[in-house]
Amino acid sequence: MVCILVLLFLFWSSKFEIMRSLALFFLIFLSSISYGHDYYFAFGEVEYNDVTQKFETTLIVSTHDLEMILEKKEISSVKIDQISEGSQDYANLASYLTSHFIIKTGSERCSFNLIGMETLLNGTTNFYFESLPVELSGELSFRFDLFMDFYKQQQNKITFHYRDNTYTFPFLITEPTQKLKLENN
Repeated sequence: MVCILVLLFLFWSSKFEIMRSLALFFLIFLSSISYGHDYYFAFGEVEYNDVTQKFETTLIVSTHDLEMILEKKEISSVKIDQISEGSQDYANLASYLTSHFIIKTGSERCSFNLIGMETLLNGTTNFYFESLPVELSGELSFRFDLFMDFYKQQQNKITFHYRDNTYTFPFLITEPTQKLKLENN
């Protein structure tokens, strides 16, 4: 930080024309090699459908982060938007995502099916899941530790909609699981 301040001072100093050019070059060089982003986020929107007794879920993740992890773990080297439904890569992707996104009702773990995905121009991909039918118990447990084994600063969030209520939960590497006690279910 001090180096940058010194370079900025030298850049704006009229006495040091050569230093100004070097400082500008150095700043441009630093910006070109700087890290893409310091924090990582994934989001989940979850709703329980009383009629079908299923959880309907959308996971929103950074496409390039997921592609990098899938390649490093040797799960898939195919770009997300090139993965076709029914392929082995699709099954591997669904398995990876559902191993890091878990809902339990009481002690019963919900089973999820990946029913679709959509890669957006903003650099994220939406993954659409539906659970098998499950009855709600008095307590729900959410685990959302996606990417936390790679990015220690990973911060995930789930928003859960149930009847007329909305609950929001943060997930950190130190707290990858959250519980919700349902009243009058």
